[in-house]
Amino acid sequence: MEGIIEGMSKFYQDMVIKDLKCSKLQDYNKLSYNSILYLELIYLNNGKITASDIANLLNVSKPAIIQKINYLVDEEYIIKEQDKKDKRIFKLFLNPNCLFFIEKRKKEKEVKKMEKKYTKEEIEIYLTIFEDFKKVLIGGNNGNKCT
Repeated sequence: MEGIIEGMSKFYQDMVIKDLKCSKLQDYNKLSYNSILYLELIYLNNGKITASDIANLLNVSKPAIIQKINYLVDEEYIIKEQDKKDKRIFKLFLNPNCLFFIEKRKKEKEVKKMEKKYTKEEIEIYLTIFEDFKKVLIGGNNGNKCT
């Protein structure tokens, strides 16, 4: 039986390899791995994230992020929408017609089906354990620091 570190490392490796393989097969084959990670971030925070938020999260210059965002907009992977209250702010959304988005929605539906196999208590235990792993392996709330 694998240990926790080996199991988590294998899981992460499998996810990265699958993403890289899929990026070569899908309509986003011209995207860098960083672009795919940006799409993941936007997907997870759809409409609640800006270029500034991404720059702060990744500790990358805002001009570099804006350049990447503009490329993703030009290629129709994402949509920028001006905030109704503050015209200086542009919220980022995945384009619902983008295959990346469609594939993510399929995975969500599969996970919803899988959730029916487990009790609420089992899911809560899993999420608690997963959160403990996150704290140890990523650093809890300071997961954006590389220390």
